[in-house]
Amino acid sequence: MNSVLLLSDDDARVAQWLDWLSDSGLSIQTAVNVQSVRTRRIDCIVTDRNLVTEIADADMEMIGLIVIGVRGFGDVQLAEGSRKELRLACRLVGRITQLRRQKKRQTRLAKVYEQLSVIDPLTRLANRRGWEQFLKRSTVSPDGVLAFFDLDDFRLINQEQGYQHGDQVIRDAAEALQQALPPGAFLARWGGDEFICLLSTSTPQDTLNEVRNRWLDKMAQSDKSLSITIGCPPTHERALLRLPCIT
Repeated sequence: MNSVLLLSDDDARVAQWLDWLSDSGLSIQTAVNVQSVRTRRIDCIVTDRNLVTEIADADMEMIGLIVIGVRGFGDVQLAEGSRKELRLACRLVGRITQLRRQKKRQTRLAKVYEQLSVIDPLTRLANRRGWEQFLKRSTVSPDGVLAFFDLDDFRLINQEQGYQHGDQVIRDAAEALQQALPPGAFLARWGGDEFICLLSTSTPQDTLNEVRNRWLDKMAQSDKSLSITIGCPPTHERALLRLPCIT
């Protein structure tokens, strides 16, 4: 059912429009100005020329507009005595407004789903797809270094303390790793207990040792006794990513 607002400060005109739209199956409300409108969930506004500016100033987005007795305003302009045309216009304009809202909502949801598709739900880091997108849109600096981080003996945590506890350990480890990395580093969850990172440094081994030490300190602060292995993929894999080797 389309929701129609009859907006006019002329009671006689409102009464006429109500008569024209009687038995139309539309949900109709009336108001003398925008401020007195009871709801913003409106598909179509029928109004006079003198209130068109008020509607524009109120920023009532995505609403179809029908102006009676004037040309040059709104989505539809009708003559004074357009009884049949008004009924049809209300339905069509209301439907168009609903389709506009639906398209806007779908566009918004598509953006949300696109963001979710590149984010790991457990750690809120980029997942593999997010990592791939990062590489496509980024320029790797000459001192870019690729590193993998693997939690040691993580399988035992799941087996002995349960998967729910294991998930919390993954979250804590990811947060600590983010804090331990130097500014500008990009971290993603590769899968399971593995993380991948791209960072810039002219002294890879020293930087990664510092990352390990900071990570261990932060994990100790959260009462998590863990160790981590830091490595790099084979040379041929790094070459495919156009990244330098860690020596």
